[in-house]
Amino acid sequence: GGAGDKSGSSFMLMLEDFGDYFFNFNGTGSGVGDGVAFSDTQSTISTLNATDFLTRTNCSNITDLCVEPYDEIDPNYWGLTLMVFPVLTLFGNILVILSVCRERSLQTVTNYFIVSLAIADLLVAVVVMPFAVYVLVNRGRWDLPGFICDFYIAMDVICSTSSIFNLVAISIDRYIAVTRPIEYAKHRNSKRVCMTIVFAWAISAAIGLPIVLGLNNTPDRIPQLCIFYNSFFILCSSLSSFYIPCTIMVFLYWNIFKALNMRAKKQRAARRPHLSELTGGSVIENVAQTRRLAETALGSDRHAVRIIPD
Repeated sequence: GGAGDKSGSSFMLMLEDFGDYFFNFNGTGSGVGDGVAFSDTQSTISTLNATDFLTRTNCSNITDLCVEPYDEIDPNYWGLTLMVFPVLTLFGNILVILSVCRERSLQTVTNYFIVSLAIADLLVAVVVMPFAVYVLVNRGRWDLPGFICDFYIAMDVICSTSSIFNLVAISIDRYIAVTRPIEYAKHRNSKRVCMTIVFAWAISAAIGLPIVLGLNNTPDRIPQLCIFYNSFFILCSSLSSFYIPCTIMVFLYWNIFKALNMRAKKQRAARRPHLSELTGGSVIENVAQTRRLAETALGSDRHAVRIIPD
């Protein structure tokens, strides 16, 4: 998923679809706020659909004062079944990291990027997915401190951005290897790869850190709703973390495809001799050689028949 889109993770988009099902399955719960005052806000991006949030709190719009009293919400325990996703993600990425670290034959340039990608996905499984499941189980209400919400969103943005940047680095590495193989062989080394990986993580951190440094502390903030309020930052981070990198990857892989296709055509043409190269003498010589081989094979067969008794 694109970093910054809603909470910055495609996992959250999936949880919304599951959430619609689970809310209906468990029946209607009570509200999601006990005397929660909603101040005027222009936030349009949230991890929970704002319309659904207001419907369950019996509010007509987000500027209303929601005073529907209740003791506690009815947790959506079916959402706990989604914990299988972070467990499987954690297990799979640990296997990838251990395989590359322990097997020397797997320690290649491309696999170093794969390890970095696995680390990003592992952090998503450990830090991001459990909070996403918590929000779903709690029916959209956030009862934890605000700084934990900011940390959750920031890690989502950082890890998602790092995953995409590592994919871009892999596409650049493959593009150079295909289009400039000699130059690639000369300059390929582990130090250069490590510097590229550190650079990708540094840019990802630079995009996500403003969230925990106070960018999300606005007067319109609702403590019971963990969302990001700065629409301009969401737009910029989405462009830099998703749309622009994806455009670069499509361009690079298209050029890789064209280069490989052209190389395959040249190899097929090199194996196939042109008619202009086949002179009269060479044709006659090839025919004579073929005839001699055939006569030799027939002679050996006749000899074998004579020495084998009936």
